[in-house]
Amino acid sequence: AVASTQSTGTNCHDSQLEVVVTAKTTAGSGDKKTITKSSSDTTLPFIWSGMVKHRLELPEQTTKSVDLTAVFSQPGVYDINQVAVVVLRNSEEVPQVLKSTSLLRVDSL
Repeated sequence: AVASTQSTGTNCHDSQLEVVVTAKTTAGSGDKKTITKSSSDTTLPFIWSGMVKHRLELPEQTTKSVDLTAVFSQPGVYDINQVAVVVLRNSEEVPQVLKSTSLLRVDSL
């Protein structure tokens, strides 16, 4: 089974931000397809497919989204909250709050 997820970010600052969104993997972040280990023993590993790292400029007072695609090998529960977000303003990291659903249940392939 294949599922796409969308990460959306809003810049509430009065200046442009640089945002890097990376799907966490067990291999290098430049790999196109890499196995992701779930953070819990009750969830299964899966593969990120396509681009696993997105770098974008986020102008002031705007919202942008990036799409991530995951491939699942069997029915079960998957922890897809395996995304790192780094926000930079004037080359300095800005703290951020990530809100996302982390568990995905696949009933059949």
